Amino acid sequence: MPREYRQLAISLKQLLKARRVTYRDAAARLGVSEQTIKRLLTAEDGSVGRLAALCDAVGVSFFDLARAAGEDREQTFRLRPDQEEHFCAHPEDYAFFDSLLRERGVAATAARFDLPPALVRTLLRRLEAIGVLERLPADGARLTVSGTHNWIDGGPLQARFLGEETARFMAAAMARIAEPDVFATSSDRRLSAETLRNMIAELREVFIGYRRRAQTDEALLPDEHLFDVRWACGVAPMPPPFDEYLRSAGAKARR
Repeated sequence: MPREYRQLAISLKQLLKARRVTYRDAAARLGVSEQTIKRLLTAEDGSVGRLAALCDAVGVSFFDLARAAGEDREQTFRLRPDQEEHFCAHPEDYAFFDSLLRERGVAATAARFDLPPALVRTLLRRLEAIGVLERLPADGARLTVSGTHNWIDGGPLQARFLGEETARFMAAAMARIAEPDVFATSSDRRLSAETLRNMIAELREVFIGYRRRAQTDEALLPDEHLFDVRWACGVAPMPPPFDEYLRSAGAKARR
């Protein structure tokens, strides 16, 4: 099972890094040398039992690790256009739904946003009416969808929020650009069609990889080790942003 072993080892390596557990720390907890830990996590094949023992040593469920490592692709879903239309009209409903998707639960979401019980019941009724959850006794709920919600390409949510939210996000990121956990960049260059295609393909793979790593973190790490992160990236053939100023000046001069 070389492939399965590598998936488990890669996921465990990512998990140790996320928890800031060094190879030396892991070796001390397992009672082996640091070199043994390195070999265990970088080998093409090996003892799954040793990986399970390392999981026990660092306080990780091997079952959860195996489940996360077995996800060959990110679990995603899309809603119907009419459901997206509802969220466009009621953004507060989407915030509540999104919190439940992040497995915070009804009570935790109500506490996080300081929501009165009457509003919680109203939100649950509306979300049940559009078919994204089923209400349970005592203001509980069971979602009818799972995974990462991908908006419909060109759909209502993108049309209503994508430009607005991306602009707001970029403004907030640029205001914090000097902080070590913030990265933002832009550039206007001239590329060949082949280079542009390669760039887009490579960026797509990078973000797919980090979405998968996010899914592993969410599955294996306790909530206190996680924090909300947003990223946005766009690449498209487009003229330099200041060209329009010169065209406008030329038009005024010709009048």
